[in-house]
Amino acid sequence: MGILLILAALDVRLGEGYFAYRYSPLRNQRTIRMFPMLLVGAVACGAIRQLAGVHRRARQVGILLLAICALATGIWSWWAPPKPFAQQMFNMTSFSSDGAFVFEAAQFPSLPAYLRGFPKRLEASVEKMGGTRVLSNPPGMTIVSRWVMDAAHRSGAAPTPDAFERYLISQQEVEPDDAHSIANALRVSFVLSALYVLAAASGYALGRLFLRPAGAAVFAIVLAFNPCTILFVPGKDPAQLLFVNLMLWAFLAAWKRRSVWPAFAAGIVLILGAVMSLVQIWIALITLAAVMWHDRRRVRAVLRDCAGPFALGAVITCLVVYLATGWNIPLTLWAVSRRWSSLQATFAMNRSTWYLIGLPIFLLFLSPGLWTFAGMKFRRPRLTFGARLAICTVAAMLFIYFIAGLTYELPRLWVAFLSPLTLGLALDWPVLKSRSDRPRAAKVLMAIVLTQIVFTALHWTIFDERETEYRLTTGRFYR
Repeated sequence: MGILLILAALDVRLGEGYFAYRYSPLRNQRTIRMFPMLLVGAVACGAIRQLAGVHRRARQVGILLLAICALATGIWSWWAPPKPFAQQMFNMTSFSSDGAFVFEAAQFPSLPAYLRGFPKRLEASVEKMGGTRVLSNPPGMTIVSRWVMDAAHRSGAAPTPDAFERYLISQQEVEPDDAHSIANALRVSFVLSALYVLAAASGYALGRLFLRPAGAAVFAIVLAFNPCTILFVPGKDPAQLLFVNLMLWAFLAAWKRRSVWPAFAAGIVLILGAVMSLVQIWIALITLAAVMWHDRRRVRAVLRDCAGPFALGAVITCLVVYLATGWNIPLTLWAVSRRWSSLQATFAMNRSTWYLIGLPIFLLFLSPGLWTFAGMKFRRPRLTFGARLAICTVAAMLFIYFIAGLTYELPRLWVAFLSPLTLGLALDWPVLKSRSDRPRAAKVLMAIVLTQIVFTALHWTIFDERETEYRLTTGRFYR
């Protein structure tokens, strides 16, 4: 945090050109609006204390408090930016952000026909598409946007505005002609915030595979509430954590319990997540590599009970979707991968500079909870499953960085890697697995949670990561 404050005081931008993160010009307002998170931090500490209790009723209260914290964090992350409606309107209508998917979702009459023709759609020029966002990603976010529009029964032209549109016109000074499209965009932002909350809940379920209730809660908080996630909520990348966590939970549950059905379910989630982002495939490869490395004496059993059903679930999902809609998901993912690679050469950036600064910038966005887990791991180095999972994750990240050349916007683009990385680092710390009758362990966990929340909230006050506030204060919208 000290390094960030010094860089902000000297106005040293984190990055180069278009991919640099700006500092917030409204930092004083952001500082005031972070204080609700201090109350959330206090409630989270209460949740940890209850989850560390010996009685079932106390743990039930702890889970309820933890759920309240997750919901409050989701609401706060949407509301907290100064002039929240204006900021979220811009984020969800800008072609350089998730607004590109929202706009794309309103451009076609039939979703199945659009998906069947998506590989052809990727051949469009960057100028025609208004940016690279749609061209460099699978169509999952466009699907979500279209479903939200259709669910609201507002995907077509409306003769009269609904209640939400009337609110935007009367209270947020939205032009009547724009109210329909902006309302749809904001509805998508609500859904993305909800997916983020569900991602936090799935993080707790993932942690419970290996950790005690209080330890799993700490793991979920460190995973869900950190600078890499909270700065981009609502957004596609934090929402991706839901699919990553669910896939990890299902696959690792299958491995632990030697049950094929969770592995089959993990294969289904793999495809659902890959439709949102190709990073889901990397997480699957990381998990499979770590499990086979750790359980190398049972490779055949792992292939039979885990990898086989996992692959079968993915294949059947693709077949069912193809038979139902004619959409070829593997072809689409391959086309997106090729288009992403071709787009890299079009970015105006100094590759040598980014090789030097990309990774250090990412490290500045890591949270104290993650550093604590890492410190405990190095303090007692053992080649356990957690260590192997962390090593495989770091190896994949370094391969992407040095070989694939993805060196920019890592705090956003590497959000999905936080799940296996945090889990791997947390697995072997005894405090996270301690019995309920150890009050000192509960105090340590509460200290970690409070530090994590305060640090992340303070970190949030520094940045205008999507340049929304810069455009609000300068009036340079969409330019």
